[in-house]
Amino acid sequence: MAKNFDPVGFLEAVYDLSSSEQAWLNGLATAALNCLDDGFGVLAYSLCFKEQTNNPVTAVVIGGDLDLHLSLLERMVPELRDEQAKKLFGRLAFSLASEHSLLSDFHQDPTFRHHAHPHGIYDFLGLSAPDPTGSVVVIGACQAAVRAVDAPRRALWLQLGVHVAAAYRLRYATAHEALNLTQSDIVLSADGQLVRSGAVAPTPSAMKALRMAAVAIDHARGQLRTSAPMEAVDIWKALVTARWSLLDSFDADGRRYYVARQNCHEVPTLETLSRREHEVVQLVALGYGNKLAGYALGLAPSTVATHLHRAMTKLGVTKRIELIHLIQALSLFSPANTET
Repeated sequence: MAKNFDPVGFLEAVYDLSSSEQAWLNGLATAALNCLDDGFGVLAYSLCFKEQTNNPVTAVVIGGDLDLHLSLLERMVPELRDEQAKKLFGRLAFSLASEHSLLSDFHQDPTFRHHAHPHGIYDFLGLSAPDPTGSVVVIGACQAAVRAVDAPRRALWLQLGVHVAAAYRLRYATAHEALNLTQSDIVLSADGQLVRSGAVAPTPSAMKALRMAAVAIDHARGQLRTSAPMEAVDIWKALVTARWSLLDSFDADGRRYYVARQNCHEVPTLETLSRREHEVVQLVALGYGNKLAGYALGLAPSTVATHLHRAMTKLGVTKRIELIHLIQALSLFSPANTET
């Protein structure tokens, strides 16, 4: 992890959903600059593979040349919504372009070399954060050399990617109005005390989980963010009981509150599977291991393993790779690279 990189600050940028999509991406790229920049700036962009969607790709570059990044990206992936792009981006990953099976030879391609090498660019390091709904956010940077990515750095960015996907799903679902309070929202103080229970009061167990999550996030934003940033990210889970995201809200006096906004995964319907089993197998199909799926849903890895086993039994598959291919065949993403 880069010396001056603040992963908690990055998560704060992830959940700042009050501005436009371009401004949000700008915030992500800025927050990632100290970690990813190799002299060419940081690129952040979003796109959606949903059928009948013609939304343009939204892209920003901080500290670099946007046109250069987009031209190089176009040479790596000529059409950002074709099948190759779906395979490329349809898996949660933090990796070099040269590591990906679809792009392993791209830096030797004469066309790419002609456009990239004169600028000193030899690789691309990036995060791909897809969601089962068919949306994806990519954050990355051109690299001056082909270098290996160490395991701790990759693990950290995969966790950050889980949050990026969750926040973008919420942004997309609420049409950029995620922080407009409604009477149905649950509101907690920064120390986890219930301020408003919302239209439908949560169960005692759910309320306990929300309180614990609010306290954990507040703890992560305290001394842990500098003394133990990896631990801070560990305790800031992406969802609470696979249902809620906690977002900042401030009153007129500047006091922070947490708003619990429902942010469940949208999943296709397979009558044989429960909703939780659906959620788990969809994440597995996007490249999540059990631990990371638990982090994404706010569930224990053992609970994820139980739902995964039940789903595989119901679907008549015995191997994880068989499940991945089956679920991907039903998703908005084509079968992605299934290397582990």
